[in-house]
Amino acid sequence: MSDELSAERRRQDRALNRAVLLSLPRVWPWSREARWRRAMLAIADDPAALERYRRERAKRVEVAELAERLTDRGRGD
Repeated sequence: MSDELSAERRRQDRALNRAVLLSLPRVWPWSREARWRRAMLAIADDPAALERYRRERAKRVEVAELAERLTDRGRGD
């Protein structure tokens, strides 16, 4: 019985992912945006993975902003 439920859940998940992808503007399947969309869909249902992504993204944004500030100081602007 649980195998049938998990199979049904997988079918529903695939249908939901297809619906989400079809609702978005078309992109080339090998483009960076398409790869990003697939990666986001893969972690969307995993709260731990999503939280890890958010933490890592925040760190990278912080580093990029610091680099931008240091670069601006060096120019004398």
